[in-house]
Amino acid sequence: MIGALALAGLALFWRFRGNDAPPPLAPTSPADAGAPTFAEPTPLEAPTTTYDPEPLARLLLDGSTAAEAEQAAAIYAPEPPTRGVEEPEEVARERMEAAAAAAAAEPVARAPGTPAQQLRQATFWRGLLDSRLDAMREALREAEASGDAQAAERSRRLLARLEGQRPALDERIEALRREAEPE
Repeated sequence: MIGALALAGLALFWRFRGNDAPPPLAPTSPADAGAPTFAEPTPLEAPTTTYDPEPLARLLLDGSTAAEAEQAAAIYAPEPPTRGVEEPEEVARERMEAAAAAAAAEPVARAPGTPAQQLRQATFWRGLLDSRLDAMREALREAEASGDAQAAERSRRLLARLEGQRPALDERIEALRREAEPE
């Protein structure tokens, strides 16, 4: 089956190439060794161009560019080994100072945002606190129903701690509401 498909494919190739007859098969026995053979056709030469497909291929295959690849190579380049290698103190000090100077500055803390943004965030946290309180109350009910005194005591302590956070959060939300109203 595969042989028939291969032969049909070869016939189609020669048919569409412009040659109506497929070439004779290569001699397979010593008796056919004297038969004429056909030379391989010369491949077509690619047109000369100054276009370099490398950047486009990298972009399509990797999703990156040469500049990004060079930056990544510089970042992930291995450092020369320093363990077990003795170096003079002044050389080590210069190397460490150069590394400290090349290090990036500390990131700047993000601004807290507008009062409306802070209000949305505080409201979100109150919702999380409410769901946590509900879960702890359910755990306390289950512990008391099962008679587990240690679990009930632990749930009471956590519940008291969570309920202690609620007033401060409510005060902050009210202050943010007053602050966000004029906007």
